[in-house]
Amino acid sequence: MSREGQGRRFPQRPVAVFALDFAQGASTGLHAHPFGQLVHAAAGVMRVWTRRGTWVVPPGRAVWIPAEVEHDVQMVTSVAMRTVYVLSGVLPGAPAESCVVPVPALLRELILEALRLPRPYPLGGSEERLFRVLLDQVSFREVVPLHLPMPTSPALARIAARLRSDPSDSRTLGAWAKANATSARTLARNFRKETGLSFGAWRAQLRLMRALELLALRRSVTDVALSLGYEGTSAFISAFRRHLGKTPARYFDDSGPLEE
Repeated sequence: MSREGQGRRFPQRPVAVFALDFAQGASTGLHAHPFGQLVHAAAGVMRVWTRRGTWVVPPGRAVWIPAEVEHDVQMVTSVAMRTVYVLSGVLPGAPAESCVVPVPALLRELILEALRLPRPYPLGGSEERLFRVLLDQVSFREVVPLHLPMPTSPALARIAARLRSDPSDSRTLGAWAKANATSARTLARNFRKETGLSFGAWRAQLRLMRALELLALRRSVTDVALSLGYEGTSAFISAFRRHLGKTPARYFDDSGPLEE
């Protein structure tokens, strides 16, 4: 049984909520569940790894992980994890792929209130109605773009690994092609085929997701911009706002102000 909660055991109700707190740097280890789960951090930032890619989960968001998907949840900061386990068929419209979704204030409060109920909660009363309302508040209409798909071929996987270790690496696709004894056209075609993104878009996504992790660790906006290879703070703030709809400081309002 994984530390995350119920391991391979099914919950005693169609939906259940569990809470665990983790220290920075902790990990759940690679595991899977026979039920879907919505993993939310009441505080802190998580990184979720599956064979399909990586997701970063900042405050106010949650990652949906379908049943039987192997995953590892890594704690970028200390994390107060609140997880909603859902049996198959209970949550209509739940996607077959993982994704990050918003957690509105009402859903957050319902999750916290559900944690105060007996386990398993009684059926036929206010407790069951609360869980029904909780499920009604889970929506997949607005997916937050915090997914980094990973290439699978050996050559592209090596390039991706190098860039993940140093996102500031600004080598062109032509330079990477030369280092791998192939053509830039071939690399570009294969990168899009395997990830759904162009090489440039993939690297931009990597930098933005790493930026979220560094900002969560209280690094200044200027420091993050320069360490990730942006031309300057303004270029970073512009890219961040264009992709995520807010400036870096406003994005983390719930976690306290950041230094600009």
